[in-house]
Amino acid sequence: MLRRLALLSARHYSGPPIKRYNGFTNWPSLKWHTAFPAPAKIFTGVLSAAVTITHVHHNTLVTLGPPVAVGTYFIMRRINHQRFLRLLEGVRPENTTEWDDDGSKIRIWKYDETNVQNVLHGIDNEFQHKLAQALEVVEKKVVDYVVELESSDSVSLLVSLLLDENKQVVMHLGESPETFVTTRAEVVDRDGAERFVEFLRFSVALYSSKNIRNRRRLAVADVSLLAVPETEEAEDLDYRDYRMTIELTPYKLFGKPEKVQNTKTEISSADNFKQSGRN
Repeated sequence: MLRRLALLSARHYSGPPIKRYNGFTNWPSLKWHTAFPAPAKIFTGVLSAAVTITHVHHNTLVTLGPPVAVGTYFIMRRINHQRFLRLLEGVRPENTTEWDDDGSKIRIWKYDETNVQNVLHGIDNEFQHKLAQALEVVEKKVVDYVVELESSDSVSLLVSLLLDENKQVVMHLGESPETFVTTRAEVVDRDGAERFVEFLRFSVALYSSKNIRNRRRLAVADVSLLAVPETEEAEDLDYRDYRMTIELTPYKLFGKPEKVQNTKTEISSADNFKQSGRN
């Protein structure tokens, strides 16, 4: 029964992205964040607090309650900040010359509401426009990574999950991100000056099929995007460059993540995302 519920949750999850740095790489995390609505979680918290109040002496609550609450808040805040710094370290270049490394850089075209291609793709805002381009690159990089490892006979558990019996890639990217966080990060630009640029982190599931009825959740791709500091001349361009890193984690309770090696990836349908009337 539990296995059946897990499969249903993994197949049919659909909803707005949740603010979270890491994806749902196992059934407990997926179930908790998708199957239980926010009101149910709040009700559970209130009920737990009520039970605690009725069973604990009020002097103990007055003495320990506020410090525990404040301490928990700051501990969680510090944990999230440390996680952010660790993720930023993974995508930020070690030296300023690496900002121009084509292998870890992708190009995101700016949104143009007059572009007919955006309408045809169902894109009607900057957020969807940016993610559509990023997801296309993620899919290409993951496929290239799997094919490269398969041809080199260096097949890990994760890679084997994404291959069928004929050694063909059977991975299908989810339609939209499951988690998403955006913030500003401090970096050092090419000239050695400190700048604040856009940092994005999102996750998307990898399935065995596009058919929702019988697809299996195979893995999760956690993606980091860090905007390359712009020069004054580049501010008027129709695109923005980002550094990208991808981590793949098998959908298991203790899945081990693998970092996709950076290789230059072209977007075959980039013309669909360019602003109309420009090159």
